[in-house]
Amino acid sequence: MEIFDFVECSNRTRSPRELFELLLRATRSEGFDQVAYGALTYREPMQLQDHPAPAVAMNFPDDWRDHYFARKYDRIDVVILTPCLARPFLWSWLQQRPSLESEQRLIFDEARAAGLNNGISIPLHGAWGRVPSCPLRPALATAILKPNPAVSTHSHTNSTLPSRI
Repeated sequence: MEIFDFVECSNRTRSPRELFELLLRATRSEGFDQVAYGALTYREPMQLQDHPAPAVAMNFPDDWRDHYFARKYDRIDVVILTPCLARPFLWSWLQQRPSLESEQRLIFDEARAAGLNNGISIPLHGAWGRVPSCPLRPALATAILKPNPAVSTHSHTNSTLPSRI
């Protein structure tokens, strides 16, 4: 699905669930099978049922979602705490930060054990300082989102991305 098709179709959706299903179709066509949409700096009144804030909608595995929110990882997860970046970023970039707390490293370790090896987050900057984020995890995360050691870890271009991103 092309971006113009997504925009046109999204304007015809009648519910948040229908809009999220459309987003899933669009991201799957680009190779991303798991999506989370979260409201990071505001409370979204139209979140899907069983999705605790800041999640608005997600299709990450239920057991991971339950574990993640039961441990209140959303309060310390650097993927969520990094919305100020102007560009998309790979989760592996965040893992390379020397300033990560041990609890933050634990989140990455547990996610990896749950099969969530890597992903990309797209911060979206909206009106009135609202920052929603859209973390995506590709079906072949370890194959297509891998660090490039030849590039500085401080750069936003330090990984090899699929050509269509």
